[in-house]
Amino acid sequence: MSIKPSVKATEIRLYTYCPRLYFFEVHLGARRPLKTYIRMLLGRLAHILQSLVARLRGYRVEELLEADLGKVVVRGRPDYYKAGSEPCVVFELKTSRGPPNGAWLSDIMQTATYSLILARRGCRTVIGIIRYRGSTYSFKLTSSHVSTLFRVIDDVI
Repeated sequence: MSIKPSVKATEIRLYTYCPRLYFFEVHLGARRPLKTYIRMLLGRLAHILQSLVARLRGYRVEELLEADLGKVVVRGRPDYYKAGSEPCVVFELKTSRGPPNGAWLSDIMQTATYSLILARRGCRTVIGIIRYRGSTYSFKLTSSHVSTLFRVIDDVI
């Protein structure tokens, strides 16, 4: 019996952002600089405050989602999401600034991963929302997103 590989949404984000950084952090265990850990801590505090508001609005917060895609299992914890009514919605909060227009591809791929998992769970329409400091980007999960996501997953494997 063979065990299927598992890919996390955060690994997909990191690989899309920079394949070399993914290799160094995931496979070689390279440590991030102290400045990065401080920024991550501040971001975590912002996420905690936002998650309280999301819970009050009926969203599910940082729950593990996973889906078997055949040759691989994808999993991750979206910041918050709402499923059960159409359209299903996935929110990813980013404490950094977004690009001048749209969203970073790495953030789109991370959010598309969560969206695909919800689609596999029965959501017909999934809206992904990426909220940056000062801007918001939303998209409907399409076959183009899924195709790109599968190529990234193949590369990660």
